[in-house]
Amino acid sequence: MKQATCPQGQVTSDWTIRRDNFGNDCVDVRFDRATCADCFKRPQCTRSKAGPREIMMRPQAQHKLLQTRRQQQATDTWRAHYGKRAGIEGTLSQGIRAFGLRRCRYIGLPKTRFQHVVTALAMNVARIDDWLTGGSFAKTRRSAFAQMHFRLRSPCRRNSAA
Repeated sequence: MKQATCPQGQVTSDWTIRRDNFGNDCVDVRFDRATCADCFKRPQCTRSKAGPREIMMRPQAQHKLLQTRRQQQATDTWRAHYGKRAGIEGTLSQGIRAFGLRRCRYIGLPKTRFQHVVTALAMNVARIDDWLTGGSFAKTRRSAFAQMHFRLRSPCRRNSAA
């Protein structure tokens, strides 16, 4: 039986090999609930209030590949390359959200092609209009937690409370 050891020297109670949601092999490691409950370093190991520490690990080859990709993402070359993709994704997002790009109103390839050409034309006209009139560009969405943090730190809010 394979085992893992926590920083406090406790040994795992369960070691299960399974597939994740994407079909990749992974290992689930679980420590005993009673052992974790009494540990004074528990807040450093898990966020769970009552459950034991659980860890999901990937096979070594997958783990190394994942770490290599994360290091590549920190380079300027990768960011420049990804910037092009981000621009395309923004265009597709605008087409889907504002112009109904996922829904085709016609049957048949010639009419469908015509709809796509007209949709692209409408997107270009909308972008030119925003550019000429100084319209607002789409902003990156913030998570609910980030919005709350921004509201709490807003200078207007601080001055009004004083």
